[in-house]
Amino acid sequence: MKKTLEQQNRKLDKKIVSNRNIITSVIMTLLIGLSFLFDKIVINLVNIIQYPILFKFFYTITLLGETYIYVWIAIILTAALLIYRRPIIAFVLTLATSGFIEWLIKITVNRPRPFAALHISSIITTKLSSFPSGHAMMFFALIPTMSKNFPKTKVFFWTIAVLVGLSRIYLGVHYFSDVVAGAIFGYAIGWICMKIGEKYEWKY
Repeated sequence: MKKTLEQQNRKLDKKIVSNRNIITSVIMTLLIGLSFLFDKIVINLVNIIQYPILFKFFYTITLLGETYIYVWIAIILTAALLIYRRPIIAFVLTLATSGFIEWLIKITVNRPRPFAALHISSIITTKLSSFPSGHAMMFFALIPTMSKNFPKTKVFFWTIAVLVGLSRIYLGVHYFSDVVAGAIFGYAIGWICMKIGEKYEWKY
């Protein structure tokens, strides 16, 4: 009798989690869709608040997502996980998966950058697709795993991820929808990889 109740409770928990995941997926899809409606509004707003000090600040922030710097960030975070004896499978899986999915979406969508489509001045030029924002995707992907391993760093990683996302919009490299999509995709990938880590690696 006791085992039967436990089995029923497990099935109910799984059903609740499944329904919650479906609802979350629908909400995220709607948010990405709605974000396209604000692209021009945000671009016009950014054009109004162009100040040298903000430009320098966001340019410095956006450099964190450049490959030659992001690689070092990944190495430092991996070293931190090893030093504090935290599991690293989920972290490595997050880096690999987010990078691959970003590349796959970019070559599939192939959306022109704002500076190319709207003739906005930008000191950053690239031929890669605008959708989604790879910078936002990479930093938001780090949040679930790093917050799990180092809870006190949660606010720090959220702050950096948001600032990096904003920097891409401010510098005219991405649309608002690119950043929103990158953030949602990245966080979702990080969360899934964290759950895989909990199942196959973490022992609490």
